[in-house]
Amino acid sequence: MRIKRFLFLIKVNRFLLKWHFHHNSEDNDTLYDSWLWNIKQVTNDYRSYHINKGSHNTKVGIIDSGIDFNHPDLKNNIVDTGESFVPVEDNTQDFYGHGTSVAGIIAANGDVKGVGPNLGLVPYKVFDKNGKSKTSWVISAIVKATEDDMDVINLSLSTFLSKKDKEDRETIKLFEKAFKFARKHNTLIVAAAGNHGYDISNSKKLAQQLGKPKDNILHLPGGDKDVITVSATTAQNTKASYSNYGKNISIAAPGGDLDPSFLDTNKVDLYSLVWTTSPVNIPQTPLSKSLGFQKGYEPTLGTSVAAPIVTATVALLKTEYYEKYGEEMPSRKVEENLYQNTDHVENLDKNEVGSGIVNAYESLLNIER
Repeated sequence: MRIKRFLFLIKVNRFLLKWHFHHNSEDNDTLYDSWLWNIKQVTNDYRSYHINKGSHNTKVGIIDSGIDFNHPDLKNNIVDTGESFVPVEDNTQDFYGHGTSVAGIIAANGDVKGVGPNLGLVPYKVFDKNGKSKTSWVISAIVKATEDDMDVINLSLSTFLSKKDKEDRETIKLFEKAFKFARKHNTLIVAAAGNHGYDISNSKKLAQQLGKPKDNILHLPGGDKDVITVSATTAQNTKASYSNYGKNISIAAPGGDLDPSFLDTNKVDLYSLVWTTSPVNIPQTPLSKSLGFQKGYEPTLGTSVAAPIVTATVALLKTEYYEKYGEEMPSRKVEENLYQNTDHVENLDKNEVGSGIVNAYESLLNIER
């Protein structure tokens, strides 16, 4: 069954966008910082950094396309080479880009900053250089990351599985077994809700939305009761147009969008997108270059970049708890803290954002034994 990564790499052309930006008078700190609305939102303008930036003792397993080991904002936070589950790629260097983008949201520490700029990163490669993957690789990676004692695992990917198909039913059981294995070992799993704009809480309704009215379909890993499922919100604190939703959404985080009026104007507001790290071995887009960015930074959007914000917050909570109390924070307490300290926005209901929009600063501020 095909696994899909949920990150939109935006290609903006002159028919879609007319944008003028002058950057010559800005230094790098000002230039990059002005685009990081998502990170500033959940850290309360970086105030969470004054409480905790993370630690290399807290390890985040990123199950994705690998990480760029040469990226200046990431290389010092990669604490282990991890493992590749792609048969033809025996290393975890990122040749595709998705994993590096996710890693930047979590722990970039350079021209751009992540939610936890001192957290430890470990890559588990399940996407090949063309973005192809298999569910068996993902399930094996979840088990391995748990055995490696990851504090939290990020899954910015998903698949649809039929409860009526025998092979799919076995895959569902294997996923659920892996989720329970991780929870038993106090490794939390954070998963993207997906970018179809579908209700993923009702398997029959989901099947209809997918054009298979006689089927019964699950969305995994996001949506399972043993994972934290993250939907995406916009810079304007609305549900992102593409984000999946439903009763099984746990929490939301900024994932960006094209523009509040995109359908009417057919224009993109660049400040509504998310900017993050990109492999330095991949060509820089003309858009990134025209805005004055160095190679290795690109715009994107999706639940793929919303999920790692929650992942980083979980890792920060575990770091702070251990440093304060000298013991590991139980998963139950992490989730309680996470859900009790969200931002609540009028006109956003639980089916769209779960408990609310994650707030790393408030979560760290209100940590208790």
